[in-house]
Order: sequence, then structure tokens, then C-alpha cells
Amino acid sequence: MKRLTTSLLIAALWLFTIHANATTRYVTTTGSGSGTSWANASADLQAMINASEPGDEVWVATGTYKPTAYPTGCSGCISTRDYTFFVKDGVKIYGGFAGTETDISQRNFTANPTTLSGDFNDDDLITGSGIDLSITGNDENAFHVVLSSAPSSDGIGVTIDGFSITGGNSNFGIPINVNGNSIPKDSGGGIYINYGTNLMTNNILSGNLAFLGAGIYTNYGTNTMTNNNLSANVGGGIYVYDGTNTISNNNFTGNTSEFYATGISIFFGINMLSNNSIWDNWSISSGGIEASFGMTTMTNNILWGNTAGVGGGIIAYSGTNVLTNNYLLDNYADGGGGFYAGDGSTNILTNNIFSGNSAFIGGGISLSGGTNTLTNNLIVGNSANSAGGIHIAGNSTNVLTNNTLIGNSANINGGGITTKNSINTFMNNIFWGNEKGGSTIVAGADYHANNTNVNTFHYNLFQLASSNYPTDASMPYGIGSDAIGNIFAQDPLLVNVTDPDGADDLWFTEDDGLALQNNSPAINAGTPTGAPLTDITGFTRIGNPDLGAYEYNPTISIAHITAPPGNFLTAYPNPFTQSATIAFTLPETTEAVLKVYSIDGREVALLFKDIAKAEQLYTVEFDSAGLAAGIYFVSLTTETGVQQRYLLVLTN
Repeated sequence: MKRLTTSLLIAALWLFTIHANATTRYVTTTGSGSGTSWANASADLQAMINASEPGDEVWVATGTYKPTAYPTGCSGCISTRDYTFFVKDGVKIYGGFAGTETDISQRNFTANPTTLSGDFNDDDLITGSGIDLSITGNDENAFHVVLSSAPSSDGIGVTIDGFSITGGNSNFGIPINVNGNSIPKDSGGGIYINYGTNLMTNNILSGNLAFLGAGIYTNYGTNTMTNNNLSANVGGGIYVYDGTNTISNNNFTGNTSEFYATGISIFFGINMLSNNSIWDNWSISSGGIEASFGMTTMTNNILWGNTAGVGGGIIAYSGTNVLTNNYLLDNYADGGGGFYAGDGSTNILTNNIFSGNSAFIGGGISLSGGTNTLTNNLIVGNSANSAGGIHIAGNSTNVLTNNTLIGNSANINGGGITTKNSINTFMNNIFWGNEKGGSTIVAGADYHANNTNVNTFHYNLFQLASSNYPTDASMPYGIGSDAIGNIFAQDPLLVNVTDPDGADDLWFTEDDGLALQNNSPAINAGTPTGAPLTDITGFTRIGNPDLGAYEYNPTISIAHITAPPGNFLTAYPNPFTQSATIAFTLPETTEAVLKVYSIDGREVALLFKDIAKAEQLYTVEFDSAGLAAGIYFVSLTTETGVQQRYLLVLTN
């Protein structure tokens, strides 16, 4: 115990010494000094990084910088394409400065873009979009614009904050070796990270190319990637291999990939993905997110308008994946327009929305393998040639409880659900308004079984008369010999099917249009065995639960945001079509400026400029009339810093 205490004390003193003795160095494009201040700034970013020790910071003023040297200690570097900004282990680099700041909170990386470019000849040409996205003129570009390679053990890690990183071209070559680590030349065109505890935040990565992770590639380590914007990269946005990874509040748009996911690809590791917007990306292979072999949680992510061969929104090939409160909207794939589960995966899907997705098979969801549990999900308005809502096959084992399947459509075989060669238990679900061949009243409009039928149906609401569903294992419409408690051909009496997210235009609230009316036959019609404790809004289920994702709430009222303590900035609904409410609080009284910017940094609205009182909730309406659909961000600037949130305008 004494040895352990002494070791901990030595480690704490070492960390304190690093922080206490930290030095800041300064870089400008016109500097000619030694970097001790803005007035004595250097123009050589790499020299300032090389002069730094663990804990030191390098502040970089607005302008464009290009690498001019091999990474320190490189083995195998043979051409200028191996030049990179090599960030020493333990060093932090920051962009977004005008060149006068005395505190890092004074940065404005929108007004002061700091670009790290691997395009040595300034001749890159980005053309097309989707399948036609192309980057040419990049044959001479750096393999990696930014590189960090910490030791495989005891690595400290780096911070890369506030840069626009472009022009990386990791298009194959013989790997180099840096700090004992092999660095491939087919990965991480923008940023390549090895080991350590790393932070990548407030960066824009665009126009980079790679086989894997054109924007960012991380290899092991503990990595946090937040508030980054990744667009027009060929080879996907972020690729993580193992380690512990937190990926949050990032925006991915217009990226392409031939082999892996266009937004985020995950192989192994422990991974937390939250509040990311992944939209309008294209891939031959996987969609917005690909998760394989690791343990991954995905929460509050928006995946919209992505196109892929399999799993337009999310694909889970293997590993354990937990999806909660995600929006999967208008994605397309040949299989699994919204979500695809493959062999070897264990997937828990709770409180998610699958709407407007389409595919050849499995418009909303395709469960083609693994063990899957679906609870309190909305599967609404999806379409496919076969299995408009959910396709279940591949020897998978599935339990679906308290889901609502409304208005899905298929040309053949199951507008709501199709099952094949799988073991399935259905409890407390609602099937209503689903179509087969354009009709809601033909057999198979809501349910169809192929090949073997090992399905159990307890306490579900079907849209057709009971005569359409034999109580045996026959194909294609048998619901099993032990089917009990099911309701047939009774309108579930939902609040307003034509307005699924309700009057407040906000999903997961009590006024949602797919909630139950007070005279619905679905009320108290379910079994408590295996039922969730709460519904999709968080309302507690009591006694015999209601059918579907919503528990009837006799005291329905639109939820109001109350002011939380400290810094708080949110927008709702998000995504939105016409208007959104921006809400914020601050921990202390100060002047506050609230603006909305386009993704290219153009100011589009000034919403608030005044003294904001401490702990008081302020709400401002943002009208998007006249704005093109796409990504915008709202920025709240105070004396203590800047908060930003992304806004997704769907259509106008």
C-alpha cells in the first residue's frame, strides 16, 4: 500500500509539474521571431511543435500552413509526400486566433480560419457529389496532413483544436515507421493518430482522401472527437481501430466511401457515439455508421438521407451495439434502409425512430443475423420491394416489444414485417396502416412469414381480421399455435397519424401524433412480462402496459424546458423544416450574442445580443424561411467562451 501511494503521489506531482511549467508558443504566417509572443511569433509551426514539451501549447493565427518536414525519427520517409505536421506526444495545438488574444476562450475560428493543407501545389479540384464526388490534382499531396504517434505504452496524447485540415491524400504506399509504430499510407489523410489520450475538436476536415478514414483515423488509445465538421472526404469521415473512443456533436455530410462507412467506421474497442449529424453521404458498402466487433453505444444521433449498399443509416456487422433515441430518416440501401444487423452482432434498439427509409429488402430495418432486441421503437412510413418496415432473416433470434409499425409499404411480402429462417417473439406491438402492393386490406399487408415459421405473437394489434392469421406455423401468415391476447382489425385510435411528431414538432414528447387516444383499444391490452418500464417519452408504464411505443398519459401536456444549472444551449426540434426554438442559460450574468451561421461560416441570423442574467432560461425563435436545406450552426458567445450546436434544416 505504501508503494502504491508513493507511486500515485509521484504521478500527481509529475502531472502538476507539466501543467505548472507549460509554455505557450505563437505562430503567424508573417512571423519572424522565436515564438515567445504574438509580437515575436514564428512562421514555422513545425519548429514550434518540436520546441515544445509535454503540456505545452502552440497557438496558431489565421492563415494557411503547409508541412515542410518529415516526422521526427521517421524511418522510410522518402519524398515530400511524407511531409506532415507531426505533433509531439503531449503537445497541444490550437487554431482560430486573430493574433492578439491573451486567453484561449477569445478565439473565433469562424472569423479566423486556420488551415493546415497537404496540397503543396494549390491545385486540388473537388467536383461532383455522392457517387460522382472526385478529388483530382492531388498526386503530390501529403499522405497525412497531421500525424501523431505516441508510444504504445505510457503515451500522453495530443490536442488538435480549431483547424481546417484539407488536402491529405493517403492513397497507398509503403508504410513508414515513427516512434516504433508502423504508419500506413492508405489511412487518415487528414489526421492519423497512434495511441495516447487524444482530443480532436472544433476542426473542419474536407477534401481529404484515403482508403480508410479520409478525415480522421485513430489507432488504439483513448480518443475524444467532438464538434468537428467532416465534408467532401473520399474514403469516409472517421475510422477508429480499437481503443476507447468518444465521438460526439460532429457533423458529417457529403462524404463518400467505396469500402466502409461514409460517416463513422468502428472496429473493436469501447465506443460512445452521441449527438452526431450524419447526412447525405454515399457508399457502395456501408452507410452512415458501421460498427464491428466492439462494444458501441449510439445515442441521440441523426442519420438522414444517406445511401449505401447495406445499412443506409447504420450497419452492425458484429459486436455489441446499443442504440437509444436515434433518428434514422430517409436513408436508402439495397438491404436495411435505416439499420442492418449482421451475423455475430448483439443489438439493443430502444426508443429510436425509423421513418422514410427505403430499400430493396427491409425498408426500415433488416435483421439478417445476430441477437436483436427492439423496444419502444417507431417504424413509420418506410418502404421496400419486400418487407417495408422490418425484414428478419439469417438464423437471427429477435424479441420485439412495444414497437409501433405504421404506414410502411412493400410491393410484395409484408408491408410491416417479413420473417425468414429466424426465431422471433412479438409482444405488445401495433401494426396499422401498412401496405402490400398499395393495399392495407390484403393478406400480408402487415405480416408475412417465409420458409420456416418460428414466430410467437402475444398481445399485438394486427390490422386485418383474425381469419387472415392461422394459429399455427403455416406460411405465409401463421402466428403460432400459442398466440394469445392479440387484437384484430381494430383501429388503435392514435392521436394524429398525419402529424407523427405532434404540435410541438418534437419527437419523444407527450403530444406526438402516434400516441394513444383515451378510448384506444390498445390501452392496458399488453402483457407486463418482458415489457419496458417506461414508454418512448419516458412515461412510466403501470399495470398491464398499453400496446405500442406510447403509454397513454391522461395528463398530457407539452413538455416545457426548464432552466438547467450552468451552461446550456439547445435547439428543438432538430432537425426541423420551418422554425426551431433556441434555448440557453448561463451560469453568470454577462453579455451574450447568439448567431446562426451557415456551414461555410457565413452569418445568416442575429438572434440575441444583450445582457443575459445568470441561471435564467432564454428562448428565441429561429425562422429558416429562405434558407436552403442543410447544416447550420448556432453560436452563443459570452465573455467566458463560445458554445455551438448544429442545426439541420430539412426542407423549405
